[in-house]
Amino acid sequence: ILYNTKNVTSNQIGFSDLVLPTLSQAAIEASRNFRKFDARKVNFTALESVYGLVQCTPDLTTRDCLSCLQAINNKLPDDKIGGRVNVPSCNSRFELYAFYNDSAVRTPQPQLDSDSPPPPISIPSPRPGKRRNSSVMIIAVVVPIIVLLLLFVAVFIV
Repeated sequence: ILYNTKNVTSNQIGFSDLVLPTLSQAAIEASRNFRKFDARKVNFTALESVYGLVQCTPDLTTRDCLSCLQAINNKLPDDKIGGRVNVPSCNSRFELYAFYNDSAVRTPQPQLDSDSPPPPISIPSPRPGKRRNSSVMIIAVVVPIIVLLLLFVAVFIV
């Protein structure tokens, strides 16, 4: 367990009531997500935000990931301004500063537009000169092979 040595100085109960539920919700989302990862930013005060990140190894099932994250989230200090727990299968961290790139971890929201149908799939029709090109290609490959075989046979017969 690693933690920031600074204590929460104001509204410690409010801080605890914010951090643990945020990481619990992140754990639920991460366990359901194929990436086994979730990061969150929540406002603590008008000027301060809490940044949280949880992650499991991809081999864990949804249930095992959630169980691992819940176990380590309960070990995090609730009186410090930051903390992290790393175990082999999962990790959890929170800080009062952005320790990850917020724009890199956000997933784009799917744009739902039920009015427009999907674009039609077009299959290209064969071009008129395509058949002629394949005939030329076959001749260009087969003729040199036959010539080489004839030369090979001629060398051994003589």
